Amino acid sequence: MSNLLEPSVATRLLSSWGQDDLRGIVACAAGRHHVADFTPEFIRTIGGCAGYACPKVPVTFRWRDGEETGSVDVLMKATPWGQSEGAAYRYLEPLGAPIPRCYGALCVLDAALPEGWRPGTEVIFLEYLDHIGFDPACLADRLAFARAYAALHALPPHLPGAPAWQTMSYGAGVAAWHTRLCESVAAGITALPDTLVTDACTELRALLPHAADWLVAVTTQADTFPVALIHKDAAPQNTGWRGARTEPLIFDLQPMCVGGTMGDMLVLFPDIAFEHDDRQVAAAYCDALREHGGPSLTPDDIERGTRYAGMLRRISMLQWQLARASDGQVDWTDDTEEGRRIYQGWLLESLHGITADLRAFSAGREVCNVY
Repeated sequence: MSNLLEPSVATRLLSSWGQDDLRGIVACAAGRHHVADFTPEFIRTIGGCAGYACPKVPVTFRWRDGEETGSVDVLMKATPWGQSEGAAYRYLEPLGAPIPRCYGALCVLDAALPEGWRPGTEVIFLEYLDHIGFDPACLADRLAFARAYAALHALPPHLPGAPAWQTMSYGAGVAAWHTRLCESVAAGITALPDTLVTDACTELRALLPHAADWLVAVTTQADTFPVALIHKDAAPQNTGWRGARTEPLIFDLQPMCVGGTMGDMLVLFPDIAFEHDDRQVAAAYCDALREHGGPSLTPDDIERGTRYAGMLRRISMLQWQLARASDGQVDWTDDTEEGRRIYQGWLLESLHGITADLRAFSAGREVCNVY
């Protein structure tokens, strides 16, 4: 279910623009003032998780300028729907955001528009990264990206030229959270194998009368944490490294918005256990946030905030997990049975976690249940 851009489609797009349109982009990518001519080749592939949303393909441009020749790898990426990702790059790059370089953008001509793409679709040309993702089990990786996310969260979101960022509030969506939870529990009965239904859904269905009050309590607490420009799609596969894993970068910027920062922090605390390493990561984030002029937070704040955000993340992922648990259409393998198996496991984890949260709330214990 990946959304890689076919080289044949990319070739048609590149040919439609012509060399004059692309020359500045290639020169920028090559770090030169000018290139005389160039040719594109498709010799690289994207390994691992290729993403669901935006078509993309690596392109190698071989260039010549007088007696000098060279080549440069570029990631060509389209945004056929939704907010322009190029707008985010154009705003964030001058501010020193920890993101890949964007060498330029071109709008697709109507004559070359692939099926299903909207007129005016923008294609951006990004720095190609050899190293994608980070290891959540590696403390050094987590510390590096804690500092990167702090740098992002400290940036001003509304300077002149800023995109029209969507503003997100957890509390504004309580009714939608509640509907999603109730519908997902009902749908889970058909999505999960019979042997798992009773264990996963019976207690949760009995606790649903407490869900509305619980969601009000959780979202109220979640909205007390700082609001900033956030990634909103924070995941290891949406990060990478410049050079030999020396500079952490964040990409896939099209969902960015202004909202609570704790949702992004979940990428650094996948188990929300907050053991010794977790507190080091939280402290690194807090220190870097202050260094960049952001709000003053403590590791205790991060621990509480990520617990609230984690509760809501479980609900937000239910419908996606249900769909993939049913169809197995994932972006890391063509084996749909494997896709179903993995997502059924994740779905069960989410349902059990929500059950534990609701159980604690209905028993009158703290809304932020500690497992």
